[in-house]
Amino acid sequence: MKVLMILRFNHIMLKQFRHQVMLVANAIDVTFSKGDAIAIDMQMTVNAVIIYLAIVLAGCVVCYQFVPNGTQCPEDVACVGEVGLFPIYMGATDRLLNADNEEVYFKGMPIYKGKVLRRHGDIIKRTAGGRFIGQGRADDTMNLGGIKTSSVEIEHVCDRANKGILETAAISVSPANGGPEQLVIFAVLKKGYNSNAETLKRKFSKAIQSNLNPLFKVSLVKIVPDFPRTASNKLLRRVLRDQMKRELSIQSRL
Repeated sequence: MKVLMILRFNHIMLKQFRHQVMLVANAIDVTFSKGDAIAIDMQMTVNAVIIYLAIVLAGCVVCYQFVPNGTQCPEDVACVGEVGLFPIYMGATDRLLNADNEEVYFKGMPIYKGKVLRRHGDIIKRTAGGRFIGQGRADDTMNLGGIKTSSVEIEHVCDRANKGILETAAISVSPANGGPEQLVIFAVLKKGYNSNAETLKRKFSKAIQSNLNPLFKVSLVKIVPDFPRTASNKLLRRVLRDQMKRELSIQSRL
């Protein structure tokens, strides 16, 4: 089966590009069944890239748009969620050697088109304006007082703790001289807002203790202009963690 699709345009913005890709992906998803072969016969242009991406996306879906109970989050509401794949796609495993495939990839995932989505592991944030920001891995966890928790969970609470917060990054570090892990929050302020670390520390601690666990305590808040990110815009928490470890090491020698 050969399919030739041409989308005509001279200039395209990222939002339009994404929209075109999803339109073609949805059309492929509706038109073809599992096992159908699709051949593309065209030069490698922007149009071709759209179609190639659409073919991949026809078997996948990103579930950052879903809230925990599986209902779709409104387009004009900011939300954070884990990337989910439509479970039928090339290369998907159905068994693991040293773990339960169902437990690892499907437990707790929402349902889309009658099928449970497959867990990917990356966290995506969608802003109210429709921008997408990579948040790193869902399994980026920390151990606070013997309780394992996710950086993303803490950041989600801290982002709402103060109207002047643009975004936060949560990491844990062990003191240079040993001891339990300490929770450190890096914060980027919105343009035009001012605050100090001690004020934010109190607000973050209160929000975390009210929404996550009353035993969690913020040890330190660092206000920074921006966060280190990968080329694909994923948050590099390990860079922040290494930076904090160096600072604590220097302080311990003073």
